[in-house]
Order: sequence, then C-alpha cells, then structure tokens
Amino acid sequence: MARAATIGMDAFALRQFRNPSYRGTQIDFDPSEFLQRVQAHFAATPVLVPGYAEFCKHIFMPNFTSATVGAVSITNENKHLLASEYEKRRPEELAVLERHFLASTVAIPRAEFLDIILYSAEQMRKEYAAMPPADGATPPTIDYDWGIISVKGQSVDYEQPMNPITMLRNALGVEEGGSGVPLDRGAYERSVAFWSRHAALKWEPATEASPSCSDAACVCSHGSAGVVALTSETRRLLVTEYVRLGDVDVLDRHVPSAAAATAAASASATAASALPMTPIAMMRNALRVEDGGAGAALDRDAYERAVAFWSVHAALK
Repeated sequence: MARAATIGMDAFALRQFRNPSYRGTQIDFDPSEFLQRVQAHFAATPVLVPGYAEFCKHIFMPNFTSATVGAVSITNENKHLLASEYEKRRPEELAVLERHFLASTVAIPRAEFLDIILYSAEQMRKEYAAMPPADGATPPTIDYDWGIISVKGQSVDYEQPMNPITMLRNALGVEEGGSGVPLDRGAYERSVAFWSRHAALKWEPATEASPSCSDAACVCSHGSAGVVALTSETRRLLVTEYVRLGDVDVLDRHVPSAAAATAAASASATAASALPMTPIAMMRNALRVEDGGAGAALDRDAYERAVAFWSVHAALK
C-alpha cells in the first residue's frame, strides 16, 4: 500500500494568520490547530486537486474558521473606495503595485469554503535555495510532502484565478520570488478578466507615503502627459485599472488630467528623461519574448528606485 501524503505549514502562509496588514483572506485561528484540521480533512478525504503546475495542488474544504472571502466585486457604488500601493510579500522580493478595498469600507461575506493551496516539498526547497530569507535566517526544515503556502476564503469550492501580478512574478523565475512557470496567456487573460472586476481586501489602512516633490502638488513633464506627486489631495483622484502594455494587460494607475488641473496650476517641471520607467514596464521587459516581454535582465537596484519614485507619483492621463 502506498504511503499517504503528508501535509505541513510553510512559513510563507503564516503571514495570513492574525495579521491585519495582510491583503486577502485573514485567518483568526491558531496555525497549529488549523494545520491539524486540514490534516484531519485530508485523512478523511484524500483528494489533491491539480493546480497551475505539477508542484501545486489544492484542497477545498468547508470553512471552519471565521474567515471571510478574500476579495469582493468592484461595482459602480464602491469603485471610488479602491486604494493602491506598492508592496512586497516578503522583504527579499520585489515590490509590486496592488489594489484593494479597506475591509472597513465594504460589506464582506463569510467564506463558505477554504482553498488550501499546497506546493510540493521539492518546489519549496528550490525556491528557498534561490531566494533565502532576507534576514539571513536558515530556511525552514521541510519534512512533509506538501506544504500549505496560502489559504483563500471563497464562496465556491473550485480554484479562482490567480492575481495577474503573481503570474508575471512566477514567469520571472525563482530568483525574483516566483515559481519559474512560464506565462500561460489564456490563463493570464482569464485572470485579468476576473481581477478587473474584483479587488482584494486589506484589514488596516496603509501608512501614507510622503510626496517626493517639495511643492504641495508638483507636476513633471512625462511625454505628452505629466506626472503628479501623490499627496493626500491627489491620492483621492487615483484611478487604478488594467491597461494594455505591449500585448499584455497590466495593473497601472494614474490621475485624470482634468481632475488634477487645480493641483497642476503651481507645478514645477522636470525633464522627462529624469523619470524612471514604471516598475510594471520593467517587469514586463524582463519576461521572455514568448511571454510578451523583451527578455531583458531585471536590474534590481533600478527597479527599487522605480518603486521608490512611483510609490509617491502617478502619471497624468
């Protein structure tokens, strides 16, 4: 008789437990007890549902926690409540643009099901070897076959689309915090369609970054449009949406030119050549040509400078 597969909890998943700064499904439950409940469910129903790659599996089970869904629909009534910021999932990874609703601003139903996302021990060891913890800590011991790397609260018992930025990160390779799986364009387009209509939840407001321009609102030349510093006033005007970049849709943000007209009145100009490329454009360029990129190497220092700039600025359109 074949040995039954064993399941453990990867440290990456712990960020979802009792962590109000996490974007997505919050788990208000003891991690050890949570793992025991998943193991008991799997022992009774030993089914691993295939994921996006051979090393990824899912367990769908009834929600036994107080967890809500991790994302809600965007409507005409709530789209003005969308917020966005550049964030890292862990210190050693690249920061990427994410958008969300603050949980306190929208109605959130309790999840009916939990999607327990698992990676194989071999894949986790590969990723830890490529990107060790930033603090120099020893990577965790993996003494199980499958590790829980994420939990999604859902109203359905089947896989919902991965976030597009996660798919792009995966395509960049394990060296940049991804899994190394090439971009599946059909799956990517379905992901964009889903996340154009949904946004994740965040449970506490972000600390607002200070604008890098000295004026209350400064506008720099940027091609035929411009760039505006993000202040408490201009942040309220931000529009974050999926736009076409080359031949892939990516999440980007801007401030409508008409809405920013007043803020632009006292602008000081900066040469367009002094502005860094947007982080998403740099990430796209680093993709393989067959994935819609340019195959260029990603300069992490330049990328970090771009994130620093675009965290406190937005394009005008």
